[in-house]
Amino acid sequence: MQRALLASFDSLSMRIANAEDPEGLTRIFHNIERLSQNLADATESLSNIAGESESDLIGISSNLNSITANVRANNETISNIISNLDETTAKFNSDKIGTILDNFASATASADEALTKLNESLDEFKVASSEMRLLFEGINDGQGTLGQLAQNRELYDNLNSSLENLDLLLQDFSLNPRRYVK
Repeated sequence: MQRALLASFDSLSMRIANAEDPEGLTRIFHNIERLSQNLADATESLSNIAGESESDLIGISSNLNSITANVRANNETISNIISNLDETTAKFNSDKIGTILDNFASATASADEALTKLNESLDEFKVASSEMRLLFEGINDGQGTLGQLAQNRELYDNLNSSLENLDLLLQDFSLNPRRYVK
């Protein structure tokens, strides 16, 4: 790389020596100065980045060393955990999983059946509730015997009076049965 850079400077020097335009030479020197300053700035920036990154890299390396030491120190514990997981997995074999899934499917089917029956009951309740509402609306509107009793005060009073008279008649019949039987 250095040889290529030296060859470029040699080529540039030859052009400058052969140049007849003094303004062109001034421009060339000015461009060379700017190029030199840009190279110096870039070199300084790279140096700063490397300096900042060096402490980060040292920290990362230290953390990796600590992690590696912890894994090495706990290797037996980690192996035991893995072994226990293998044993647990072996105990919980596919037959048990199948049984659990079958039980879950059965429970789901039972729940579906119960929900279906509940929905049917709710539908029947809605129908009964609707019919009761219509019945009470009829009573409130004075329709039918119950509606007349609830809404017609005169009918109510007459029925009440008739019941009182019947009660008196039954009392008299109890007290004087011979009066009514010949």
